[in-house]
Amino acid sequence: NVIIGGGETLYTFHQIVVRSPYDKYVRPAIDGEAVRVNLSIHINDIEISKETKEYLYLDITLDFQQLWNDPRLIYEVYLSTTPRILLGKYEFFQLIWKPDTFISNAYNLKNFSNPPLFIRIQQNGNVFFSERLTASIKCEQNLANFPCDTLHCGIEIESYIYPFSEVEYYFESLTTSKILLPHFEIKGKFAQSKRLQRPTGEFSRVIVGFSLKRNIDDYAAKPSFYSILLSNLNNFRREFNNHSSKSDKSKYCLN
Repeated sequence: NVIIGGGETLYTFHQIVVRSPYDKYVRPAIDGEAVRVNLSIHINDIEISKETKEYLYLDITLDFQQLWNDPRLIYEVYLSTTPRILLGKYEFFQLIWKPDTFISNAYNLKNFSNPPLFIRIQQNGNVFFSERLTASIKCEQNLANFPCDTLHCGIEIESYIYPFSEVEYYFESLTTSKILLPHFEIKGKFAQSKRLQRPTGEFSRVIVGFSLKRNIDDYAAKPSFYSILLSNLNNFRREFNNHSSKSDKSKYCLN
């Protein structure tokens, strides 16, 4: 049984947050431990906005999901017959504590207005928050190995103000829809957790991303603007086209 909107959900949320001594500016803490925030990302689409000798600029549309526990939001005592409540309005989310998570290497970020977000609060105090957004990032590239180069594009996630001792991020999953990129194929995904040292302390950071491998058949079939940038492109195309079969061509970039 799930309640979506309606007077009963409003009343329950009012009981939990408004009538109780709940302070949205104070993080939930159990015995002084850091709040664990689990991160999941589903990439819906990737578009190449620009390419230079140094960088590949990408617009990544993704569903960004966070999960944490706030013991102050446990509500069995208020509505014991309901396993969970769904809160779809942003006004509700403004009333509770949430981690100040951001994508630190995005030079532009766009939130979708319809729907802007999805919120679920479970009886045990687990808060699930999902929003769809487009993050614009740039991936460093080295054309010395063109067109046999591989790019590694990461999304860097961390907190603005909460140090590692107060908020810690954990990677849960990274999934992708079927994505077609001109001249590139997605070849593998990666995730990394690390501690970032700042002047104000030590912070938790999670890096999730994917590797892009150039489709060399595209470059063998027609000239590209890289012929201007790389003096050895003509030699590559001449040698590449001398190979008798596509299987032979695919071996050209093994090294």
